[in-house]
Amino acid sequence: MGEALRYWQFVGIDAAGNRRVEVIAPARTFFKQQFSTGEEIADASVQRQLIAIVRSKAAIDRQAAESCLRCFISNQSAWICRELVAQFGQKGGFTWADLYSLVLDDRLPLDRRQTSNYQSVATRILQTVDLNLGQLSTWTKRLVMAELNPFLLNCGIYIASDWSLLNIPIDRLRRLCKNTFRLPDSEIQKKVHLLTAYHQIYRRDRLRELGSQSRRKYAEPTVEQIDEMMSYLRSQNLQYSAKQLLEELQDLAQLIRQNRCPETISIDDSNNHALIEQSAPEDNSENELLNRYRQDLLECLEASLTEVVTQYHQKKKPDKAAKFLPALCLFHCESRSMGRIAKEMQLGTQSTVSRLLELDQLRASVRQTLLLKLRDRVKALAETYSSRSRLEAIDQQLDTILLEQIDPIIAAAAAEANTPNQPRNSLFSRRLCRYLKTQNIALCTH
Repeated sequence: MGEALRYWQFVGIDAAGNRRVEVIAPARTFFKQQFSTGEEIADASVQRQLIAIVRSKAAIDRQAAESCLRCFISNQSAWICRELVAQFGQKGGFTWADLYSLVLDDRLPLDRRQTSNYQSVATRILQTVDLNLGQLSTWTKRLVMAELNPFLLNCGIYIASDWSLLNIPIDRLRRLCKNTFRLPDSEIQKKVHLLTAYHQIYRRDRLRELGSQSRRKYAEPTVEQIDEMMSYLRSQNLQYSAKQLLEELQDLAQLIRQNRCPETISIDDSNNHALIEQSAPEDNSENELLNRYRQDLLECLEASLTEVVTQYHQKKKPDKAAKFLPALCLFHCESRSMGRIAKEMQLGTQSTVSRLLELDQLRASVRQTLLLKLRDRVKALAETYSSRSRLEAIDQQLDTILLEQIDPIIAAAAAEANTPNQPRNSLFSRRLCRYLKTQNIALCTH
């Protein structure tokens, strides 16, 4: 249930980047003609009717219905931005204006829109939403967060997706439901079956791809994976539609998120408990384990950067090798653009610098090397703090756990590399610059 005015009040930004709320009169008139506008309305029913009108070629009210939906999306997007700023703005050093500029890129009335190949976030939401699989508000949040996550990562904020949260071990979920939320046994068993289905199908497919060096996000389960999970659950006498199953899994993820500490992880935050949540023993040694793990992570990252950069440097021809480290230092440590580096080092064009540095490949190599080094360290560390049974459980999912820590580091480096006119101060860049400083590079003053 929600307020009707969200369907005719459009939230946008003006040319100066300031928030602007505008009443779209045709949308308001149309909405009041079509629906009851009491204090609260049933969003699901209203949105289903509006989507049907928008997607009907014969409907004469398509434009008005689309305006109503775009107004709703703008309100939902603005609310997501405000919530993020309230929770993490001070920590990440950003304001609502920073976020609004990334997602409130739509324009109304529709006849004011300019024709171009650019698609606003709202347009992509309307084109891809499937109300048989979830609500418009849920889909809006997913696509808005996908748009905002690179910026948040650059600010040191990593927000775990619902699908990554569901990597929690089943025994831990059972304890969480029983001891923390005090759910009845029947409800606990239902949630255990849901998580088992997720692990057996979704996580199975993800683990098969762990050898890939490309950074893979936790995507929504595919239609085939949903069908497989539904089949498994039917064998446990649990009947779900595809939409119901997705909603149940997302509800389960939110339950886990409530008990997650911290709920959202800052890459540089020494209170990062993500690994402990997955594998640490529940005793007073947690703080010591966390500190040792964090130190191992930093040491392995530095060792991986040193190893990979050295390899890339040595494999280049002499003329390019002589320019590789200085260019790398100027980019990561001096925050120079590739165009400026090309000019200062007489390398011709920006594309020449891009080919010289091979940043995408370099980050992928660091990711894989870091995974291998950190896996060995964590196994050795876990032997000190864990029982044999816990070690066996950890070993079965260790790569998944570690990539949840590694991927945000790599993603933050990629995000800042693609953000012009911003200092490069991610954990990846800072540790890389520590190594480059030891190389006594003349052009680098960092």
